[in-house]
This record gives sequence, C-alpha cells and structure tokens, in this order.
Amino acid sequence: MFSMCNTCIVILQFILCIYLIKTYILKKNLSSKEKFIIEHSFPWIRIPIICIMTVGMLYIIGSDLLFWNSEYYDYAVSLQFIIFYFVAIVVIYQRYKYGPRTSRYMDETREEINGIIALFLIFLLMYIFS
Repeated sequence: MFSMCNTCIVILQFILCIYLIKTYILKKNLSSKEKFIIEHSFPWIRIPIICIMTVGMLYIIGSDLLFWNSEYYDYAVSLQFIIFYFVAIVVIYQRYKYGPRTSRYMDETREEINGIIALFLIFLLMYIFS
C-alpha cells in the first residue's frame, strides 16, 4: 500500500507536529534559541500559526494514509511552505531587532537573510516550472 519512503515521511510529519505543539505551545524542554523566539514573539501570533501548521500537517498525514479525500492536498502543502517562509522571516526579524550586536551574530543574521532571499527564489522557480 505505502512505500517505505511515504511511511517515513508520514512518521516524520507526525513527530514534527508533536514537537511544534510541545515546544511552542506547551513550552517544554526549550533550547536557548527557542526561548529567544518565544520571549520575543506575541502569543496571539505564535499560537495560531502553530495551530494552522499542525492542522495542515495532520491533513497531509490523513490524506497520505487515505483517511479522507485529498482534494485540498496541494493547498495544504502550499500553505505549509507559505507559513514556513513567514515564520522564517519573523525569526530573522526578531534576531535582527532583539539579538546582541556582536559581529559574529550579525554575520549569522546576514547569512540567514541571504538564505531567506534564496528560499524565496527557489519557491518562485518551483511555482513557475511546476
């Protein structure tokens, strides 16, 4: 019914759902970077975004396991890409605004900005050529 690759992807998505809820909603076992993100983000933005990501991933998992019709599968995947990109932009903004002003930290932040620009170009090319 499923290949080993599909099963692994479904398991990874489910683990990621549990991780997102445990980390960013329940605030359990946080690393220093996760504490920084939670400390400088608004809960009225963070919690709905995590809930939307989790529901989207659960819809993708359910569609892969044939629990329900996969009519909106492409929309769910696109929504995950868009939310991931939005979260990356918010995290980079938080790093830039609230982080320390050491040269190493600023260089890392500039590299992340370059990465987010490259990611936008990759998403754009994926959209154009799909």
